Amino acid sequence: MRRWRDSRVPTTDDRELRRRAQATANRVWTLLRAALNLAFQNERTPTDQAWRRIKPFKNVDRPQSRFLTAEDCRNLIRSAQPDFANLIRACLLTGMRLGELVILKVSDVGPDHVTIRHGKTGLARRVPVNSEGARFFEEMTTKRPPGDAVLLQADGTPWTPMRVSRGLRLACKEADIEPPIQFRQLRTTYGSLLLNADAPLSTISELLGHKDTRMTRRHYAHLLSEKLKETVDDKLPSFS
Repeated sequence: MRRWRDSRVPTTDDRELRRRAQATANRVWTLLRAALNLAFQNERTPTDQAWRRIKPFKNVDRPQSRFLTAEDCRNLIRSAQPDFANLIRACLLTGMRLGELVILKVSDVGPDHVTIRHGKTGLARRVPVNSEGARFFEEMTTKRPPGDAVLLQADGTPWTPMRVSRGLRLACKEADIEPPIQFRQLRTTYGSLLLNADAPLSTISELLGHKDTRMTRRHYAHLLSEKLKETVDDKLPSFS
């Protein structure tokens, strides 16, 4: 298994190429390890020692560094097809993951919040929405059965990763956002806009469903550095 994992990393002197390959190998290995752990839990294999010895490549993940401005977000929504614009808006209003958005039910929407019942961490959480978010979700759910999915394609079918990728690529082209962003960058944009508005890091961490602030700090490392610089510039007195 270690040889298989290592074979995904090319032999090269290009350190950035090697880092990216190692980061991808880590993500693939995480998925495979989860499947192996499930097999062990279901007693399909007598031991889990073989893969427990394999550690991920260290220090190969890079923090997120690309976020949209509020004006970029508005342009993206205007440029997208109406059904896809709803998906974009829902993400920017809640910071929810794509997987959480596509399974959101009408019954999960409250007057000033949405409830995420099956998050990535396995824990349910409630995400408050502002007045714009409350109006948006009310429009999306009025007179609809509780079991309906809130966000559907124009033909009434669920969103798929391929259709999301295609829709976002087209919307970015129309909005002159180059290179095109990935959907997860809408979620991190939600956090960056709150951080730039001086929301506490612990609050952003809870809204995004991170287990603790370490993950949040990693995603917004360079923004936090900028905020520290602003604080020093504004708050530290002169000594001359």
